[in-house]
Amino acid sequence: YRKQEAALLGILVEIQATISQSYYTYTIPCDTAYDMLVALKMRAAPSSRARELELQSRYAKLKKTPRSQAIEPWLQLWENTYTDFVRLRLPEVDRDRLIHDFLFAIRGV
Repeated sequence: YRKQEAALLGILVEIQATISQSYYTYTIPCDTAYDMLVALKMRAAPSSRARELELQSRYAKLKKTPRSQAIEPWLQLWENTYTDFVRLRLPEVDRDRLIHDFLFAIRGV
């Protein structure tokens, strides 16, 4: 029991040691690591609208065929972007717009 208690306390200390000082105050009233992580998420995680806007921006950049960029990282970004669109259930996935834009972009490679 004491080992578990010490380990849990170690997690609390590690969380507070690795976060930015500006977020430290949000962890002070928390009793558990879970409470700390929830408080930090509520404060630091982007809103769903912000995620959508960031994803739309990334998608717009990917629609252009890469000229100087290596193809492998570009393909990986397409994969990640598509997965994020599916996870957020954005309408572009339902209408296969991403797939068509990918095929159009890859045509120039």
